[in-house]
Order: sequence, then structure tokens, then C-alpha cells
Amino acid sequence: MNARPVLAALAALTLLGTLSVSAQDEAQPIRFAKGKSSAEIHGTITPREDAPPTAAYLLRAAAGQTMTIRFASPDPGTTYSVACPGPGSTDAGASPWSFELPEAGDYRITVSGPYDAAKPIPFTLHVAVEGKPHPVAPKGLTGTYGRLADPDSTIEIEQLPAGRLRFYLLALWKGARWEEYGPNLGEASGEVELTKNRAVYKADTCVLTMSFADDRVTLDEQGECGFGHNVTAAGTYKRVSLCAAPGAQGEGR
Repeated sequence: MNARPVLAALAALTLLGTLSVSAQDEAQPIRFAKGKSSAEIHGTITPREDAPPTAAYLLRAAAGQTMTIRFASPDPGTTYSVACPGPGSTDAGASPWSFELPEAGDYRITVSGPYDAAKPIPFTLHVAVEGKPHPVAPKGLTGTYGRLADPDSTIEIEQLPAGRLRFYLLALWKGARWEEYGPNLGEASGEVELTKNRAVYKADTCVLTMSFADDRVTLDEQGECGFGHNVTAAGTYKRVSLCAAPGAQGEGR
């Protein structure tokens, strides 16, 4: 196994410079200079009429390595996020921020500014990936689970101390023309107690029961949960990523 601190595929040019407007819509690869394990990006995000200004980057890394990010911008409303190669998210946003990567692949780093930004916003993004790759064991039930009937419906779960779970559910219903008009949505989030691989979430008349077994969770839905038309959370979900940050998606409902 190659013991170098970064994947061989990363050994190329260091990405520096300012993003153009067109670059906001396409993720730019981050490649480290030969023999280096970090890169620093000096970029600018440009206001747009129909969306907040953003810049996206892809960084390929291996499971078991540690990613560290330092971020700075003169605009206090400009932040960054990191998404895992699969559907899972992270709690990135602090500076500095470090994270042991649970899976191999392309990690997406997105810099986002305020929706009402009136002028270009500069930023500095320093990214490092260090350590020898190695398999990462699941942290209990933590991970992102995709519904077998429709993997776009997901539940992110973080196993907490003292027998508790934090979760964020996003359930979809796709009508005949959903690609044109978008799917109907249903969301729920909060903290629940885990007892014998079973957790129950209650909010008003909504009751969601989660039963865990063999890397899967089965959801049963009772009552009125306030979801969109035809949306249900019920079904069996399979863990598709070891990444999950339900607290970053929504606290309470």
C-alpha cells in the first residue's frame, strides 16, 4: 500500500486563483503540488440574480485520512460546507475544522455567500489531507440511510452518548412530472431515545418509529406529520454512507 499522506491521483498542480462567474456552477478539482499534502485557494464568489453566490471544489481522498480546513472571508455571512462522496453530510463550517474521512472518493467543498450579496466576495480556503489510508469502522448507527424504494429519500442519524440518537429525515414523493416541478417533501428532525434498537419520535400527532437491524432502519409512520401531498416516511432504509450531520440539517421540528 502506498504510505504517502495523499493519494497519488492528487499529485499535480496546486489550485490558486479567482473563480469566474461561470466557474460557480461547476466544481473545480483541488490537486496538491507534488510532495505536498495541502493547497490554498484565493477565490471570489460573484453575486447572481436567482441564487446565492457559490464556488464548489472536489477533493479526492481515502478513508482513514484526516481533512483539515481553514477558511477566511471578510464577509461574515460567507461560509463553507463539506459533503461526503455518497449522500452523507458533515458538520463542517468552523475554522479550523478537522475530520477523519470515513470513506474514499470525491469530497465536495462548497463556499456560499449571502443570497442578497451586492458585490463579489473574496475568500481564502486552505485544505490539507494527511495520514495513511486505513479502513474506518462504523460509529454505531451513525450514517446516512437511503430508502430502498427511492434512495433520494434519506434519514441521517448520529448516535449520541447515553443511548440517544439525533436524526434528520427527508422524505420525497415524485409525481408524474416531478422532474419539471420538483418532488413533494416531508421533513422531521430531533433527538430520540434508543432502547433495544428501537427509537420513537413524537411531535403533536406524528409518531415515527425507527427499528434498526443489520445496517438498516425500518420506519413506521402514524398520525399526521405535516408532510407534503402523498409523502410518507414509512419504509426500509439501508445505510449508504458513514457520514451524517443531522444537527447541521435541522434541529427540532
